[in-house]
Amino acid sequence: MSDKIIDWTSLIDICGDEDMVEELMEVTVEDGVETLTLLRQAVQAKDLENTELYAHRLKGVSMVMGAVTLTPLAYALEEAGNQGRSDDIPGLFAPIQDTFDQVTAFLSQDNWIEMAKQHDACQV
Repeated sequence: MSDKIIDWTSLIDICGDEDMVEELMEVTVEDGVETLTLLRQAVQAKDLENTELYAHRLKGVSMVMGAVTLTPLAYALEEAGNQGRSDDIPGLFAPIQDTFDQVTAFLSQDNWIEMAKQHDACQV
């Protein structure tokens, strides 16, 4: 996995300031947790339609969060659901769960904003 968990530049472009970023992340993480739960249930039920739906929703949540490693994983699962590739779905879901856990662990740190800024500064 890439060292960059959150794209600070993207977040600040969306929100404009740190206070808005913090508010957005609080709401977005809650939505992500709910969406991931629904996605897990769809995957376990081998429900392709809802797997595609909730993977698409998680992709959007991850884009808003600036979670650069989560977005392509959610997209791949969405496509598998769309294409009816049921055998691929369990293997695609596992890294989504792991990556979401890493993102939320990162965001639970008191200094996550400073860490995200520093990482973006190192990328320039």
